[in-house]
Amino acid sequence: MAELPPDSEWVTGSQGRGGAWPARIIRTKQWCDMLPCLEGEGCDLLINRSGWTCTQPGGRIKTTTVSIES
Repeated sequence: MAELPPDSEWVTGSQGRGGAWPARIIRTKQWCDMLPCLEGEGCDLLINRSGWTCTQPGGRIKTTTVSIES
C-alpha cells in the first residue's frame, strides 16, 4: 500500500474532479471534515468509514463511498 503524505500536504481530486483536502482527512477517513454535504444537510460517517451520508431536512439520505487507489 502506498504511503499517504504528511498532514501538512494536500491531496487533490482525480479524474477531472476538483478539490484538494489535507492528507489528514484521507489518512483518518474523517470525510465529513471535507464538508461534502450541501448547506442544511447533516453529514455522518459510515460505520466502517468507507464513506459518508448526507441527510436532508426532509429525511432523504444520500450515501457516498470512497475507494482509495494506491
